[in-house]
Amino acid sequence: MIIVKKVNSETDLEKVFAIRRQVFVVEQNCPPELEWENEEVSVHFLAIFNGEPAGACRWRKTELGYKLERFAVLQEFRGKGLAQEMIRTV
Repeated sequence: MIIVKKVNSETDLEKVFAIRRQVFVVEQNCPPELEWENEEVSVHFLAIFNGEPAGACRWRKTELGYKLERFAVLQEFRGKGLAQEMIRTV
């Protein structure tokens, strides 16, 4: 079962950051200083698969409109429809 929820607590935000760190910094070798931008102006979402934190994404308003970004799914949960559900929710 997939649940995607808007982050409303520091605990969930830490889970989002842990997922992004694993996917972008560790797996994709993104420089950490580039990964942590615009956090304070973004609305974050956490995807949960069968009770486990599995994915994350966010949106933020820009001068050109709303931007959906930082979609990340942990490797063991890929191919299960999490990204599709995140897009539907966001």
